[in-house]
Amino acid sequence: MTTTQKKGNSAIEGHWVTDRGLALYRIVAAIVSIGPVVVVLTLDPRDFVFYLTDWGLIITCLYFWYMMAFTVIHTRPNSFLKLQKHLGVVMDKKVPIYLFELCWSTEFTIAGCYWFGSIMYKVDRTMNQLISSCVVHSIPFLLLLIDLLFNKIKFLKLHFIYIQPMYVAYGVVNWLYVYLKLGKPFIYPSVTWDDWHTPFGIGCAEAICAVGFMTAYFFGKCKSPAHPTEAQEKLCLVVPDIPDERLNITINTNYSEATTK
Repeated sequence: MTTTQKKGNSAIEGHWVTDRGLALYRIVAAIVSIGPVVVVLTLDPRDFVFYLTDWGLIITCLYFWYMMAFTVIHTRPNSFLKLQKHLGVVMDKKVPIYLFELCWSTEFTIAGCYWFGSIMYKVDRTMNQLISSCVVHSIPFLLLLIDLLFNKIKFLKLHFIYIQPMYVAYGVVNWLYVYLKLGKPFIYPSVTWDDWHTPFGIGCAEAICAVGFMTAYFFGKCKSPAHPTEAQEKLCLVVPDIPDERLNITINTNYSEATTK
C-alpha cells in the first residue's frame, strides 16, 4: 500500500518553539515593528517614501500584522471558510512565504549596506543619531531574524526572481526623486545616477540581497517539514508530496514489470 506524506502550513508552525510560541512572538513583533516607523516619521517625514529603509519598515510591519490575522484565520476553520469567499488568494498559504522572503531579503540588504557604509566611511553621529539609526536599521532585521529561526518557512531559489519587481519599482522612484529634484540632490551617496558609482552601488546591494536570500535558503534545509494540524485537515489545506497522477503511473509501471517477470 502506497502512502503519501502531507505538508502542513510552514508559515504558522514553530521551529524550535511551539506553534503558540511563534504566534505570541509575532504579536510582540507586530507591536515593536511600529516603533521604527514612528521614529522615521518623526525625524524625516518629508522624504519618508523615498528611502529603501522606509519601504523595508513598511513591509516588515505589514508582515507581522498580516501574520497575526493569517494565524487566527488558518487555525479556525469556520473563520477561514467565511473569509475565503471575500479574500480569496490573500489568505492563501503561499502568500506569507513570498512576503517573508521579500521582507527578509530587503532588511538584510538595508542593514548590510547601511552598517557596512557607516564603517567604511566612518560617519560621525551624535548619540541620538546613533540610537535612531540602530532602531531604524537594526530592529526590523532582528525581528525578522528571530522569525526566521522560529518558523518553518523554506525559501525557494526561484523566488529570488519574484522579489525583484519591488527593487525595480524603488529604483524608478529613486531616479524620479533625483531627476525631478524633489528635495536633496540624491537619496544615497552611491546612487546619484550621473556616474559609474550608481551601477556599482546597485550591484553591491543586489549581491548583499542574494547573500541574505541564500543564507535563509540553506538554513531552511535544516528545518523539519511542516505537519498538518487538525484544522488544516478539515479545510483540506494539505497537499501530497507526489501528485495522484504520478502515483498511478508508478503503480501501473511496477505492476507491468512484475507481470512480465
